[in-house]
Amino acid sequence: MERLKATVLMAFVLTTIVAGAVQASTNAKPVSAPLSVSIALQAASMKAGSPVKVDLKLTNATSFPITLDEKFLVPYYIEVRNADGNLAVLTEEGKEWKRRFDFRKLIPSMAQYEIQPGDTIKEEYAVSDLYDMSNPGIYTIQFHRDSPLRGQADSHSNVVTVTITPQPKAIQ
Repeated sequence: MERLKATVLMAFVLTTIVAGAVQASTNAKPVSAPLSVSIALQAASMKAGSPVKVDLKLTNATSFPITLDEKFLVPYYIEVRNADGNLAVLTEEGKEWKRRFDFRKLIPSMAQYEIQPGDTIKEEYAVSDLYDMSNPGIYTIQFHRDSPLRGQADSHSNVVTVTITPQPKAIQ
């Protein structure tokens, strides 16, 4: 009889603990990114071989200043995908950028700056310098940035789509 009481008591305690954990996870606030990244194409359609440029806005979405360490010229991981969803081929410059980006944690910081709450930094990136977008087709572009704060979500931009059209044939 004592054994049955102990088993029932243990089951009750475990049920209470599990129910509390489920309630806590249900009430937990989602971790939001401290930085908001948004991008816009300078042109939604262009001829093959033309530079594809993106305007980027980085906004401090917190109520406190954030110090950013910039370890190299492009602090974002940039994804360019073709219509099939495959990553576009990197240019030689893109391969060097990717190599440095992959080792960014090992490179000492070259610059630091602070972004105030609600402030926005605007930058321009020539995405076609990093990825080969010379072939006609539809490409999607998205920027990703690691969170500067531990335990906070990384930032992901919106996805934009650019159409690369063939160059007109030369008249002979």
